[in-house]
Amino acid sequence: MKLEKSVRSDSRLSSGLDSSETGVAPGIVVALKFQIEHWAKGNPGLNVKDNLIEEKAEEGFVNLRYGFSHMGKVKKEHIGVINKVLRDLESHVKEWEGFKKLEKSFIELERVEKNLKDELAVISLRRIVPGRCRYCPL
Repeated sequence: MKLEKSVRSDSRLSSGLDSSETGVAPGIVVALKFQIEHWAKGNPGLNVKDNLIEEKAEEGFVNLRYGFSHMGKVKKEHIGVINKVLRDLESHVKEWEGFKKLEKSFIELERVEKNLKDELAVISLRRIVPGRCRYCPL
């Protein structure tokens, strides 16, 4: 919700784009949701330099996409604005408290999964559940 609100309230997008360029804001939201998840897991994700792709469309327009996220037809002169908005939002997202909590959650999840795998290995190799039981030899 915070991400969508940030994208929709960005004055550069609301005032700088035409009414026909409606796919830009939803495309940015989808791409940044993907980015947030990958960054929180410690993966690099997309980068604006390599993954903001322009495909020719009709005269004066390009089909713009950021990685897998399509933004529809955009005027060529608006690409710079969209590029700047993406860079700014990506740097701001990494500073959000919610993002930092998500990173910590993924680190904790990774630790719990490792411990669980270790315990399951013990159970499967010994063929018994370790603990105190009057029937178990352990």
